[in-house]
Amino acid sequence: MKKKFIRISALLLISSLLFIYLFNSPATLSKNDRIFLKAFLSEWKIDIPDHEIHQSQQTELNYVKLIQERVLSEVCNSMNTYDSVGNVQYYFRQKKGLCYDRSMLLEKFYLLAGFSVRHIYIYFDFNGKDVARRDFFKSYVSSHALLEVKTKEGWMVVGSNSNWIGLDTKGQVLTIGAIRDKLIDGSLALNNQPSYGLPFYQELPKPQAFRYVYGLYSRHGGFLKSAPLETALCAMGIRPHIPDYNFRMLLYNL
Repeated sequence: MKKKFIRISALLLISSLLFIYLFNSPATLSKNDRIFLKAFLSEWKIDIPDHEIHQSQQTELNYVKLIQERVLSEVCNSMNTYDSVGNVQYYFRQKKGLCYDRSMLLEKFYLLAGFSVRHIYIYFDFNGKDVARRDFFKSYVSSHALLEVKTKEGWMVVGSNSNWIGLDTKGQVLTIGAIRDKLIDGSLALNNQPSYGLPFYQELPKPQAFRYVYGLYSRHGGFLKSAPLETALCAMGIRPHIPDYNFRMLLYNL
């Protein structure tokens, strides 16, 4: 009986891992991504070698902010069709998108420059109610997308609708969790105030009333087509409504 239980448990574990792998959306750059990211950089006259970007914490911050400024100024606020989300070539030609488009584009720029990134899915209630983790599964919650980039001194959140970054007045980098904690105790003091737009939390009736999930790109599964299974299913006209996620980034929630 014990051996049978172990075999069943092992089979369930292997099946679960296989399922996760088959629908995983890897945070990688395609050859086409690289071509059009470099086209953006050429258009913006940005030509900084990777070793210069990563010389120090300050040079990394300078580059993160430079790319953020350019993306926010170039990619205007307009909704795209779901099948264009994450498509650098489309962004280069159309110059439009929403928070999740700009987040994915920023992530790809930072990956190209040798940074590690992690995508953040924010959810909240615009009516000002506190949200619990269980509210993630409810239809009425609103959402926002942004990202964190790993600098020499740790992970730092980067805004996607406004040119703010998680850097306090003491020069300490802040994760989204640290931002929320400081909003709760009233101690948040950013190094620079944004000159474009507002940080998402300033648009909420209660700035600290949000939750976040690392590694989730969408709950509806309409953005990314993971290979090989989902790509093949979509080619056959079958669209699985499985959330878009990156498994490695999901582990940061533990």
